Amino acid sequence: MAMKKQKDKGSNQENDEEFQQISQIALYIRELRFCYGLTQKDLAENAQVHYRTVQRIENGEDNYTIKNLIKVISSFDLDLSSLFSDVS
Repeated sequence: MAMKKQKDKGSNQENDEEFQQISQIALYIRELRFCYGLTQKDLAENAQVHYRTVQRIENGEDNYTIKNLIKVISSFDLDLSSLFSDVS
C-alpha cells in the first residue's frame, strides 16, 4: 500500500510539472500575441488554425496538436525549439 501512495505522489508531481510547462507555453504565446498587437482571431488567421485552437493554447488546455502549436509559433517567424528554449 505504501508503494501505491509513493507512485501516486510521483504522478501528481509529474502532473504539476506538466501543468507548469503548459502554463508557461500559454503565457509565452499570449505575450507574443500582445507584443504583435494581434487578437486571438488575427493570430488564428495568420497561423491558419481555428481561433478556438489559439484559445486552447492560451488557456493552458491540452486539447491541441503539436502541429497546430508549430503553426502558431511559425506565424511569429519562430520555430518550436525557440519556444522551448525561451520557456525553460
